[in-house]
Amino acid sequence: MKKYSCSRSGLSHVRILVACALVVVSALFSFFALATLTPPGGTLTEASGPIFFTGGPYLVANPSSQANGVPTCNAVLVCEEYALTVSGLSAATTASKYIRIEVRWPKAGETQFDLYVFQGNTATGRIIAQNLGNQTYVDPDAVLIPAVDGSYTIRVVPFLPNGQSITGTVSLVPFPALAPVSSGAAPTFSNHISPAALGNSAGEPSIGVDWAPRVPSLKHDKVNTGGVTFFTSNTQQLRVSFDDAPSPAGALWEDALSPVKPGLDPIGFVDRDTGRVFGLELATGSSNAAYSDDDGGTWTPFAAGGPPAGPDHETLGGGPYNEAATPPPPPHPLYKNAIYYCSQNIAGGAECSRSDNGGVTFGPGIDIYDPTVCYGGIHGHVKVGPDGTVYVPNSSCGAGAGSQGAAISRDNGITWVDNSVPNSVGSGDPSVGVGSDNTAYLGYVNGDGRPHIAVSTDHGQTWTNDYDVGLPVGCAPGDQYAPCRIKSAVFPTVVAGDGDRAAFGFLGSTTGGNYQDQATYQGIWDFYVATTYDRGAHWVTVNATAGDPVQKGSICLLGLICGTDRNLLDFIDIAVDREGRSIAAYADGCVAAQGCVAPDYNGRLHKAAIVRQASGRRLFAAFDPITPVPTPTPANVQLLNISGRVLAQGGDKVGIGGFIISGTSSKSVIIRAIGPSMTSGGAPVPGRLIDPMLELRASDGHLIASNDSWRSTQEQQIQQSGLAPTDNREAAIIASLPAGQYTAIISGANNSTGIGLVEVYDLESTLPGELGNLAVRADVKTGDNVLISGLILSGSNPKRVLFRAIGPSLQSQLGSAVLQDPFLELHDGNGATLASNDNWHSASNASEIQATGLAPSNDNESAIIMPLGPGNYTTIIRGVNNTTGIAVSEAYKLNN
Repeated sequence: MKKYSCSRSGLSHVRILVACALVVVSALFSFFALATLTPPGGTLTEASGPIFFTGGPYLVANPSSQANGVPTCNAVLVCEEYALTVSGLSAATTASKYIRIEVRWPKAGETQFDLYVFQGNTATGRIIAQNLGNQTYVDPDAVLIPAVDGSYTIRVVPFLPNGQSITGTVSLVPFPALAPVSSGAAPTFSNHISPAALGNSAGEPSIGVDWAPRVPSLKHDKVNTGGVTFFTSNTQQLRVSFDDAPSPAGALWEDALSPVKPGLDPIGFVDRDTGRVFGLELATGSSNAAYSDDDGGTWTPFAAGGPPAGPDHETLGGGPYNEAATPPPPPHPLYKNAIYYCSQNIAGGAECSRSDNGGVTFGPGIDIYDPTVCYGGIHGHVKVGPDGTVYVPNSSCGAGAGSQGAAISRDNGITWVDNSVPNSVGSGDPSVGVGSDNTAYLGYVNGDGRPHIAVSTDHGQTWTNDYDVGLPVGCAPGDQYAPCRIKSAVFPTVVAGDGDRAAFGFLGSTTGGNYQDQATYQGIWDFYVATTYDRGAHWVTVNATAGDPVQKGSICLLGLICGTDRNLLDFIDIAVDREGRSIAAYADGCVAAQGCVAPDYNGRLHKAAIVRQASGRRLFAAFDPITPVPTPTPANVQLLNISGRVLAQGGDKVGIGGFIISGTSSKSVIIRAIGPSMTSGGAPVPGRLIDPMLELRASDGHLIASNDSWRSTQEQQIQQSGLAPTDNREAAIIASLPAGQYTAIISGANNSTGIGLVEVYDLESTLPGELGNLAVRADVKTGDNVLISGLILSGSNPKRVLFRAIGPSLQSQLGSAVLQDPFLELHDGNGATLASNDNWHSASNASEIQATGLAPSNDNESAIIMPLGPGNYTTIIRGVNNTTGIAVSEAYKLNN
C-alpha cells in the first residue's frame, strides 16, 4: 500500500489532510496539556503483579503522527504519559518473560488510540515499541518489550476517540511458545534476481503459477515442470520460466506486456486451476485490471470490483465455490471458480465483491467486518480454500481476545465472521494459506516483532499451535535473545500444499529493537522460509538468502511518514507450483551487482527477485525427492557401523566410544551423537539426551573436532552422506582419519544428562582399511539405562567377532565406581538372543576366547565369540543382581 506526504495526498486520504491541518493549527501552542492518567506512574516488580492506570474521557482527536511520524503534543493535541519504573527483576525473569503494555477502551466505531513506549523517564528518549492507529483499529493496543530493569515512558495518544476512557495494564507475561523443530533434512532454496532491464520498481510484489502452461512451448524438457511463474509489480507483469536441468535452476525473465494502467497498488493473481492470469492497479473505488488466458500472450482489460469498494489496499483472489452453501451459488457456466475483489476504506471497514464470470463483471461489495467486533483496518490477501471457504486476514479484530485473525465467509462471500488467534498482538498485514484438506495457516508478526504462525482445522473458528518460528536452522533453542535468533520480522506470507504442509515466508533480522528507526537500526534482513510437514506441530526455518541479504537498516511501514527506508513498500508474496515447490516474490533492496556488498550493504533498491525451493521435501508429498542410500558390497564381512547407547552424565560418566581404523591408508567416517530423535516402539525414549554434544579425539587425547548441532558445520557434507541426523540438535562430525585409535565422547549441552547414542559409520567401505573394533564406556544403571552397543556387518563371508564386557579391570583407573560383575548378551537384528555370558571362564568356548589373546583380565568379566554373517547385532551389558557402575562394551572383528 503506497502512501504519500501531506502535499501529495488526494481526497481519499482525508485523515492525512486533517492531521496536516491540525499540526499547523497546533503550532500556535507551545505548552503540553496536563496529564490526566491516574496514577501518573508506577513500579513493576516480580511481586507487584499487574499495575494499572486509567485516563479520559477523550473528546478531541490527535492524528498528528500522520504528518511526520511523531505526535504533536500540546493544549490542542493532547498526549498522555505514564512513568513506568521496572525494578528488581531476576535474571530468570528476564530470560523467560516480556513486559506487556496494553491500553483498552470500550468499542465504538473506528475508535483508536496510539501507544508508544520510550526508553528513559521522558518522551524524548528512543522509541522501543509502538502500536499506531494508522495501521489498525484493534482494541487493545498492546506491545511486548524485554523484561529489563529501568525507566520507561508510556505515551497514549487519542488518535481517533469517541468520548471513551482508557484502561492501561502493565504486566509480566511468559515468552510465546517456540515452534519445535522438524526432524529430517531442511529444504534449500535458490535465489533469482531479475535482469537489468526488468523489475526495477518491484515493491510489494505478487506471485502466482500457472500449473499447466497454456502455451505448449513454455513447458519442455526440465523447463516449467511445475508450471510457469508470473511476478507482478508496479505496472509490469513478468513471466518467469525455470529450467531445472542445471543446478541451481536457471530462470528466464520476460515482460508479459500487461496493458494495466498505472495506479497505486499493484496486485497479481494466477488461478492455477484455469491458468487465467490477472493484473491490476488500484483506482478510486475499483481497480484497472486485465487478464490473460494464454500466459501473457494477449490481455483483456476489465474493471475489478463492484460498488461499494474502498480506495485502498485492494486484493484479488479466487477458488472453488462452496456448492453446499445456503443459498447455493448461482450457475456459473462461463468460469468454474469464484473471483473475489476486496479493498479497504480509509476510514475503517472493507468490502469484498464476487465475480461469477472470471472477472468480467462483479457483484456488489459486502462489508466483511462486524463493527461490534472490529472496524476494519489493514488486511492481507484474500485466499479461497478447496471447499470454497474465503479468508481475508486482518490485524484489526479483537474476536478471540487477539488482534491477528481473518474475516471468513462460508457462503461464497455473502456473510462474514471475524475470528482471531487468542493472545496474538501486533499490527500490519497477516497472511493465510489453505491446504488441500482445508487446514488454514495464519502467519503474522507478533507484538514482540517476531514471526508467528497458527493453525486452524475448523475454518478459522479456533486456532492452535501458535508458535514463534524465529529459530533458524543451526540456532539452538533456549535463549530468546541469542545472536542467531530472529528478533525482527516484516511481510509475513503463507502458502499451503497438502493439508499437513505449509511454507511461511518473511523478511527477518537477528537484530532486535525498533526496526523502523532509520537513524539507529542497523540490522541485516534476509528472506526466511519456515516449513511444516506435520500440520504446524513442528517447523524448520531456513535463511533462503544467506550471504546475499535483502537489506540493511530500517524498514519503514508507516506510509507517508517514512524516509528512504520505504523502498520495499508493504508486503511480499508466496505460491506453490504443481510439483510442490514453494516459490516467493520479494523486492531486493541490496543487489550485489549494483554495489551492495559486505560489510556495509549500502542499498535502497526495489529489484524484482524470487526465492524458489531447490531441494528437500515438497509441499506435496507425492513429489518428495527420493534420496538413494549407497549399498556397499565388500567381498568379506566388515564393520560398516558401530554404535553405543549410553547414559551420558558429567565427569567420568560421559559416554565414550572408542574405535580403531585398521590398514595403512586414511578412511572417511561420520560420527554421530543422537539423543532427541531416539525412539522405542515408535515412542520417544524416556530420559533421552535432548541436546547432545560430540567430541572426536586422537589416541593421545588431543581434540580433532567437536560439534553441538550438526547443521552448524559441515552441513552440506553431512547431508550428502545420507546419514544426517533427523533432529537439528543432534551432533555429527565427518573426518578422514589415518589408521589408528580414536575416541568419540558424547555429553549433554549445559551439563544436561540423559540417554544418548554414539555412532561411527564407514563412508568408504569399498576402499582399503576398515573399522576394526568398538569400545563404548558408560555408567551402567538398571532398567532402560543399561549399556547397549550395536554394529552392522556387511559382506558375504562370515567372520568371527569377539564381544567383551569389562568392569573390574577398570578399577585402577576409576576406583570403586566400576561395575564389579558385568553380564553380557548378544542379540540379532530381530532381538533374538544369540548368546549370553556372565564370567568368560564359564563359556563353553573359553579356550577359543583365550586363544585370541583378547581374553578379559578379570574372571568376573564376560566375553562371547562366534562367527557372524552380514546383519545388525546388539550387545547389552547389565550388572548381575541389578548392580551398577561404569563398564566398557567392546567388539573386535577378527581376521579368521
